[in-house]
Amino acid sequence: MVPSKIIPKGRGAKVLNIQGHEPDGIWLPHRHDYYEVMWSLESHGHHSIDFIQYPLAKNRVFLISPDQVHDARQLKGGLRVVAFKSELFEHTTRQQATMFTLGFDKAFQVPYLDLDEQGALQLNKLWQLLEEADQEQNSALLESLLSSYLLYLCRYKQDTSLSSEPRALDPRVLKIESLIEQHYRSYKRCDFYAATINLTAKRTNELMRNSRGRTVTTSIINRVCLEAKRELTFTTKPVQTIAQQLGYEDSSYFSRLFKNQEGCSPTDYRLKMFK
Repeated sequence: MVPSKIIPKGRGAKVLNIQGHEPDGIWLPHRHDYYEVMWSLESHGHHSIDFIQYPLAKNRVFLISPDQVHDARQLKGGLRVVAFKSELFEHTTRQQATMFTLGFDKAFQVPYLDLDEQGALQLNKLWQLLEEADQEQNSALLESLLSSYLLYLCRYKQDTSLSSEPRALDPRVLKIESLIEQHYRSYKRCDFYAATINLTAKRTNELMRNSRGRTVTTSIINRVCLEAKRELTFTTKPVQTIAQQLGYEDSSYFSRLFKNQEGCSPTDYRLKMFK
């Protein structure tokens, strides 16, 4: 994981205007321990988040969470970036709700939103204030403005998973996905998640199929494989260790599951990533 080197020591956030590939060292595939809001000003280039490639578009805002894999080698043009540490938004229910609405820490949410011209114009005013607060190193003001910045972005965030179109979503689906994110390492069966929300396993799977196009079990496997790919790419842990950390005592079974999902074994995946 790349440390918070773009956030100065003793501060909780940093504002950056980036042209091309600067500052050095943050563009290679990496995982960092802070949140990042990346506002693209032009429609040039692309990057990948958690191994999925996304094109840049004018006034597209990307929302990147800690632990996600970010490959920014093909980013081009102007970018406005706010990086901030998690502890800034752990204090109040309203702040936590803002982060939830924006889709932070949701592995299978589309990690961006698109602003219209009016939205970009209004957000630019907040951006200018953020820059001033950052230059003055006024941490209290920067934190307050960042809260407003994120809250404004919530106006443009639709609930969109990687396998569905924007829609009004049953809150029970959000609850199921939140539970999977918390417990996918320990609980692999639908029954646990169904019992937690007081539904039958059949009804729980119906909700997920209707909203996400996949069952609870498939969602769990997807999340397991995503975490495995992160570990295979950024650590030297043996496959057996990764399997155990993800809740599989039988590493051979885990390897078969991974191959069925990704088309190659964990070992071959690691070799492919380092070619």
